Amino acid sequence: MTPNVRAVLPDATLEEARIRLDEWRISCLAVVEEVDDQYQLQGVVTLTDLVRAGTLRSRPDRSAELLLPNAPVTSIMTPDVIRVSGTDTLATAARTMVERDVHRVFVEDRQAVQGVLSTRDVMRVLARDGVSAPIGNYMTTPVRAVHAKTTISAAMRIMEEERISGIVVLERGWPCGVFTHREILCSRHMPHDTLVGSVTNPAILVLPEGTPVHRAAANAASVEVRRVIVSRQKAMVGIMSGLDFCRIAALQTSVG
Repeated sequence: MTPNVRAVLPDATLEEARIRLDEWRISCLAVVEEVDDQYQLQGVVTLTDLVRAGTLRSRPDRSAELLLPNAPVTSIMTPDVIRVSGTDTLATAARTMVERDVHRVFVEDRQAVQGVLSTRDVMRVLARDGVSAPIGNYMTTPVRAVHAKTTISAAMRIMEEERISGIVVLERGWPCGVFTHREILCSRHMPHDTLVGSVTNPAILVLPEGTPVHRAAANAASVEVRRVIVSRQKAMVGIMSGLDFCRIAALQTSVG
C-alpha cells in the first residue's frame, strides 16, 4: 500500500481538487475532516467525478471548455468509502476492488487510515510473486478504440455514453496511446474539433498474449502505465486493466 494519503478538506472547491490531482498526478483524493486533532475520512473524489460533474461548453473561438461548478468537493464526493483492514490479505483486498469496481481501497487499523492500496500496488505484488500464467487468459475483450483523427468531443461522448474511463487511440491500425479522463481535463480549453491524436497520452505498453502475468505487471509498474494492450501477431486482441490484474490477485491465496 501507499502510506501517504493525499487529501483535501471538505470546503475545498472542485477546481482546487482538479489542481491537486493534476499537481500530484493521481486519480483520487481523500476528503478528510479534522476532529479532536485527528483527520477522519469523510469520502473520496476522483478524476471521473470531476469529469462527470463538469459541463462541456463551446466558446465563440471554437474552443471547448469543461466548466466545473463552483461547489465544494462534498457535493460530488463518494461518502461510501471502501475500506479494508490492515490485517486482510492482498487477495481479499483485490477481491473487494473487483466486486465494488473501484481502483483503490483505504487501509484502516482501529478506524485510523494507514494508507491506500491501488491497482498499481497489486500489480507490483504480482510482479514480485512471479505469477506465470499468460495474460491472454485474463485479458478483457473487445477493446474500445478510436482513430487518432477522431475529435476530442466525439471521443468524450463515447466515453460518457459507455461509462468508461479510457479509450485506446489507433494510428494506422496500431495503438499509439490512450485518451482518459486526465486528458479530458487537460484538453478542456482546446477547440472541440481538435483531433484526439494530438492530446493522446503516449505512455502505453503493448505485449504479446503469451507474456507471463508477473512480467506484464512488472513492465507496467516500471513505466507507470495502468493498462497493458494485448497483441496477437500484429493485431490488438485485448487489454489488461488494473482490475484485470486484481482479478488475478484475488485468486492467488498465497499473496499477501
